[in-house]
This record gives sequence, C-alpha cells and structure tokens, in this order.
Amino acid sequence: MPGNDCRRVRRELSRLRDTPEWHIETVRQFLTVLSDTAQLVVGGDRSLLAAFVSSCGFALLDRCFSALIGHAGDGIPPNLTHERRPLGGTQSRIHERLLAPALSHAHTILNWCQSDTLHQVGRSALLQQFCRIFAAAADANCVESSALCLGTIAACDREFALLIVATSGIVQRLDRILQETPSKEFLVKPTAAHRNASGTDAPTPKLKLLGAHRVTAACRRLVAALGLERRYGDHGRAARERIFGRLPNLFRRPRPHGIRILTLDGGGARALVSIEILKELERRTGQPIHQLFDLVAGTSAGGILAVALCIARKSLAECELLYREFCGKVFSTPTSRAVRWLGMGRLLFSRGYYDSAALERFFRAFAGEMNLIDSRAVAHIADDPPCVFCVSTIVSENPAAPFLHTNYAPPPESKPRYRYAAHHRVYEALRATSAAPTYFDAFRCGSETFCDGAILVNNPTAIACHEAKLLWPDLPIDVLVSVGTGRCDPRLVSEPNQRVATAGSSGDSIFELARTLLSSATDTEAVHHAILDLTHGRDMYFRLNPDVAPLSMDESRIEKLEELVQVTRKYIEQNTKQFSHIAEKLSAGAARKEHLRAAL
Repeated sequence: MPGNDCRRVRRELSRLRDTPEWHIETVRQFLTVLSDTAQLVVGGDRSLLAAFVSSCGFALLDRCFSALIGHAGDGIPPNLTHERRPLGGTQSRIHERLLAPALSHAHTILNWCQSDTLHQVGRSALLQQFCRIFAAAADANCVESSALCLGTIAACDREFALLIVATSGIVQRLDRILQETPSKEFLVKPTAAHRNASGTDAPTPKLKLLGAHRVTAACRRLVAALGLERRYGDHGRAARERIFGRLPNLFRRPRPHGIRILTLDGGGARALVSIEILKELERRTGQPIHQLFDLVAGTSAGGILAVALCIARKSLAECELLYREFCGKVFSTPTSRAVRWLGMGRLLFSRGYYDSAALERFFRAFAGEMNLIDSRAVAHIADDPPCVFCVSTIVSENPAAPFLHTNYAPPPESKPRYRYAAHHRVYEALRATSAAPTYFDAFRCGSETFCDGAILVNNPTAIACHEAKLLWPDLPIDVLVSVGTGRCDPRLVSEPNQRVATAGSSGDSIFELARTLLSSATDTEAVHHAILDLTHGRDMYFRLNPDVAPLSMDESRIEKLEELVQVTRKYIEQNTKQFSHIAEKLSAGAARKEHLRAAL
C-alpha cells in the first residue's frame, strides 16, 4: 500500500538520520531504502518521492557519499582514484560496488523531481559530491550515473550549469572522454559479472563497447545541459584524422554553410496546414525535417509538431494522424446541452472549457516519460537531434514572460534573454505550450504555472534568431523558414452565415468572446513583417502561410479539416517556384556531404 510504504520510508530515514556515525553496514541499510524508493517512484508512487524529500533523503544521500568517498576538502577522495590508476584493495572494491548503485538510484529519483526539489539539491553539498565523483571515478558505471545526475541538475537552472563548469576536473574529464578515442578504462575494464571461474577476465567485447557508448551518451547529455556543445562539436574527429587525414569537418552541427532555422506557429487544429507544407519540403529535398535544420522552434501546436518531428522522431504521416486523433479526442464537439454546460462549468471553476486531464493523458501516451535533455544522450554525433525549443508563458511570475522548454543550454559565456529549462518531461513541455486560456486550464509544475506560449509569442521566429546567435555566434543564418497555420481571410468563408465566434443560445457567449479576443492576441503577421523588414534584400527568409477561411483552433469536424488541407495544397501548387528555391537552398552541398559520409 502506498501509505504503508511512505510510513516505512519515513521511519527508516528518521532512524538513519539519528545514527551518529555511518559504517558500511549503515550505508547498505540506506541503499536498501534508496533502492525501494527508486523502484516505487518509477512505478508511479509520487507520494513516496515527497516523503523521501521531506525526510531529508538527499541530506542522507550526501552522508552516504561522504562515508564512501571521504569528506570534502580531503583532495582526491581516498576510495576514488584517477581513472588511469585502477582501484586497489578489498575495501576500495567494496566501496566501488556500493557507490555505483547509490549513484544509479540517485539519478532515478532526481529524474522524477520537479524544479523546486532540484533547486534544493543544486544549492546543497550534494552537487559537489556528484562533481567530485564524475571528475575522479574509475568505474564506468559511476562515471555514467554521476554524469546523468549532473546533467539533470544543470538542465534545471543555468546557475547550476555555471557552477558545474567552474568545478575543477569536470571539463578536463569531458575532454578525455569526448575528444579522444574511448580509453581502456571503459573498453577493457570488466565487471564482476564478466569474470570466469578462474578469476580472469572473460572476453566480452560487445558488452564492453556498449558500456563505452553509454558513458559517451551520458557525457553528451551533460555537455548539452552545460551549453558546451561548441567545444565538443565533433568528438570523433581526432580518430578519423588519424585514419583519413584532415578532411573537412562535415559532421559538425551546424553545417559549414550557415545555420538553418525552422519556426512553427501555433494554431490548434490548423496545424494541419504546417504539416502539409513540411511534407512538401521533405518531398522536394528527400530528407526528414530533423536532418534539414539545426534549430527548430514552435509555439503551441507548432511546439507539439517540433517535438514530435525532432525529439520523438515521428514521421509527418504519423503527425497528421496524431493531430486528427488529437482533434477528435480532445476537441470533441458537445452533443447535448448538458455536456456544453459541463464545459462551461470547467471554464468557470478550472478556467478551461475542455478536459485538461484528457489532454495530459494524450501527451503522456504519445511522449512517455522522457525528459527533453534525454534526447541529447546519443553516443554518436551523427545521431544528434537538432536544437529544439517550444515556447510557453510562465504566469506564476509578475509580469508573465515567455519561457523556453529546450533540449539544449546556451553557452556559459552567453547572456540569454529568456528563461529556459531542459529538465521537464516531454509531455510536460507539450502540456505547458498548449495550455490555451479558456480552452484548457493552466499547467502547474511544482511552484511554476504555465499557459500557452501563443499568449505572448505565437510566432517564435524572433526568439529563434536570438537563440541561434547565442548557440552559434560566429556563424550566419543561411536559411530561415517560418511556417504558419494559415492567415484567416473572411472572404474565403464558404457559408455566408458562418462566423467563427457566435454567441449561441447555449449560453456559451462568454467562452466565444474570450476565444475571439485570444485569436486577436495571437496574430503572427506582426513578427513576420518585422523580420521581413530586417532581412530585406537577403535571400534567406521565407514565410509560408496560406490564406484560409476563418477556423477556430478547436475545430474537429472532418469536412472542415479536409477543406483546410485542400486549401494548403492549392497554395503549394501556386507557389511551386518558391518551394523549389527553398528546397534547393536546404539541399545545397548535400551530395558532397553524403559522399564523404560514406567514405568515413
């Protein structure tokens, strides 16, 4: 029972907290509690996580590490040695075997913590413990788990990322792992499970190589959270140069010919317009969207599409099915007066006309429990996704401001203009960016409250340009493609009596009025005109946004959605030259790049 588990954890942690001196047996008892907590939290028991935090569980974790690796200020911990000197002695091996599971369970628990708890951990001595372990540990499992813990904390707040970068030994350790070939400690060092009966090391090359890839992936995730990607843009270059000579560095992102940016407007069900336009770009270039662009940004429905294409790696056909299912399940049309009044009740008491719980379940089923920063945990840079962010509005602060849910961090030396975080789960970012007022209630994540990013920034092109200059200050923007969800033109209304906002007899007039005001506030053309003026005479900015009939963001009628698709296809046919030119610029140098990729 969850209640019994919480009481048991509190009781055990209270007993361990009162223990004056910790020995190995005390550490083992704490690890048992830590393991049980991690397993139950992963199983869905969030109350147990709250019990662990409120019972000083992280303070006890700090004591556990101190007992295993020595107290801070002693220089190199006695049971952690430089990675080129393997651990020796029975006691060191015991500590090493206990340290690895402690770090693994700690990462599991941290991965489920919200911003408030991560801020507490980041401001405690536990952060320095993780840094010391990562900088000096010899065991691959300890390096991997400590890198994952540091990446989760750094992704929460820029303050912690800067502290980690400034800690002695962190950058040097990353240099050795990412800029050189994998060292023998990761490729050769066996675990206890890989020793044969005679005590000698059994040959397990595949498992050893997998371990090296896991360490590399964890370190690349940490690099993304610290904003050091420019430093490690191509961690395999040194090995290739020894084999092939100094060939051009064609695998470093962004590509040598400049930065390629894609921005996607919000618009609810009208996101089908964006999907049709992106289909045409993929058809003309022969490449998926996540390989065409270096930075992809979206707001509301555009943010959902950006995450689906570049982080979840869904195809555009899957995204179209997703949006149609989304409109059918979440924007279901009320069939009776009682159901409509139920929606009005939600609007009055929870500030959302539609069922926000159904929206969250939909996103959970689609994205699972992956964090945004987890998308950067790749062993090879060729698998690295583009930088992605979706915009929400943080309304728990005064004044409300744009908030970026990213899978990256700006470089330490940069000065970001907008608040960001990369530790949120994918479904949390989607829920935040799509929490349109009057449609859904605000999304609360710990002490933070988010609403739809379209309230302030429905067209994220200007923010995307700012982020690109932070990430790649020495490279120009080569291609900037801004995709809209349709510019409403009342002249295209097929039915003379049709109006988007109609105060019907059902009593929905307040909702319709609020919806009309929201549609007016989320206009995207003002940003487009500003960018157009700034890029006048430069062949690099392209706005793709057809004129469509006025259509509400919660449209779910199949015939209206099909009409939207047909209008977009007609727009593509009428602008064939523009699409061909964009595809040509996006495909520039692709043949030479693929030829050398095959050679390497």
